Amino acid sequence: MAKREVVVQFTRFSDSGTKSVSIGVEFDRTGKDIDAQFMEENFCGSRLVVDLEYKDGGDNESGQQTLQDEVWETGPVACECKQFTTKPECYTATLNFLIDDIDLATLRTFKGNAGTISYNRVGDMDADDVPGQQKLGIAN
Repeated sequence: MAKREVVVQFTRFSDSGTKSVSIGVEFDRTGKDIDAQFMEENFCGSRLVVDLEYKDGGDNESGQQTLQDEVWETGPVACECKQFTTKPECYTATLNFLIDDIDLATLRTFKGNAGTISYNRVGDMDADDVPGQQKLGIAN
């Protein structure tokens, strides 16, 4: 399956302090490319391999100043997306990662920035066998 890319707004960051970490994402509903069917087929209850990216243009929401046009990215990493919610202006979802699979300092910088998610959907969260991936075990 070919990798797909979608523009998002990265929202909250959460570190459980144990085995998982997550980042919230918003998908703008004003475009015609993203609707409930798209979210259901691509994210809801899915196991994904994603590459998150944003280009920093100065101050971000956390008040940190960085170099102009600095690109931040996670590199390919496995995650799970349990569900999505619908709001009048956007769809929201949370991507859950194993804490050992992602650089926490980098992921924290995504909060409050617009960027992209490049992804491959590799299976369902309840599937026992996902090609090339072990079951993440963070679906609870």
